[in-house]
Amino acid sequence: MHLTKQAHVYIALVVVFGFSGFGYWVSKLEFGEVGREALVASLLFFVSIVVADLFATLIPAFRSAISASVALTIAAVLSVGAPLGMLVVISATTVSEVWIRVATTSRKKRDPWFFWEVISFNVAQVALSLSVAVGILTLLKAPIGDLISGLDFLKAVGGFGVFVFLNSSLVSGAVSLSTNQPFRYLTAEWFRDFSIQYLVLCISAMLLVVLYAISPWHMLLGLTPLVLVHLSFRSYLRIREEAQKTFEKVVELLEERDPYTGEHSGEVAELAGAIAQELGLRGSEVEMIKAVARVHDIGKIAVPDRILLKPGKLDPEEWEIMKRHSAIGADLLKGLEVYGRYADVVRYEHEHWDGSGYPEGLKGEEIPMAARIIAAADVYHALISDRPYRPAYPKEKALDIIRNMAGRVLDPKVVGALLRALERQEDEERKA
Repeated sequence: MHLTKQAHVYIALVVVFGFSGFGYWVSKLEFGEVGREALVASLLFFVSIVVADLFATLIPAFRSAISASVALTIAAVLSVGAPLGMLVVISATTVSEVWIRVATTSRKKRDPWFFWEVISFNVAQVALSLSVAVGILTLLKAPIGDLISGLDFLKAVGGFGVFVFLNSSLVSGAVSLSTNQPFRYLTAEWFRDFSIQYLVLCISAMLLVVLYAISPWHMLLGLTPLVLVHLSFRSYLRIREEAQKTFEKVVELLEERDPYTGEHSGEVAELAGAIAQELGLRGSEVEMIKAVARVHDIGKIAVPDRILLKPGKLDPEEWEIMKRHSAIGADLLKGLEVYGRYADVVRYEHEHWDGSGYPEGLKGEEIPMAARIIAAADVYHALISDRPYRPAYPKEKALDIIRNMAGRVLDPKVVGALLRALERQEDEERKA
């Protein structure tokens, strides 16, 4: 990610406040008063947080990761107290961050300044979020080492909520300043996408505190299911990702029959993503539109070569066969949860704004927005590409055709976004 000047300033402020908060709470630690049980629990928390961060679960469609360390962080400060808990959490987070960055960045390609800036921010934003959460828990006089009454649990849940909110908001702030994506949208999307996972992690945090009250070793009873749930979720997502890659591979294989289709799908996906961003869509919505765009022509696998590769225009019977590809593609994708509600986008990608398209003659807003976006990207790329029945149009001619299609074949608003996206791409190419 390229960091803007504003992002660098933002990171510096987070680092200053984060480590200041860390220093404040750790300064209250009196090692002589730390008991054997607290030391055992601290070691368990340290190891667990490092492992959880190293195996954080990546959500492919959202390009975001969620880690079980969120539950362990709050459980640590509620079990062994804020000073010791803060020391354990930040030490473990630092170890895992350095480990991850060293493992994922080769020494030759590593920019030392950026390397340590990223590590410092990732550690500091945890320290700042936890410092504020701990401060609120202290003001609420939340119990340390045990949760007994309903009010105790309510206070603990509140602390968890504050930490998660600040943690995600600080990260969203850095992303927003570096990508010009709306901060409010990023934060809302984060909670919408991960709300169930955070609920499970909150319950797990409360369970660990209750088990710690029995003995530190009893926490293993809570850590074990937490690890198993985490691993099962990773396996589930891996299966989803492999299914998605399999379908994208099928589209790539189409290139052996029709080179245009294989190259076309990738280009359409990137352009569709740019259009979606111009329309104000962000994050997971953009990624899902791009994912569906990559396989929007998968139904052509059922179209015979004599029709798919015909050098001239199709006759009415051949055209009816060709038109089936959108429904076939949608039916292929519909059974895969990875594409979810976006599968039908493939079915309606050839609907027209004025209702003259196929397969159902939808018009205007009846056509899903994602289908309208992919349709515009699809038409534009088809116009600037060589086809069996005609050579590619010059770019200006293609743009004139696109403008004339607005309000008839294509959504005028989407056409406007397409033109802005292409203009933005040209500006970036000139600057490069």
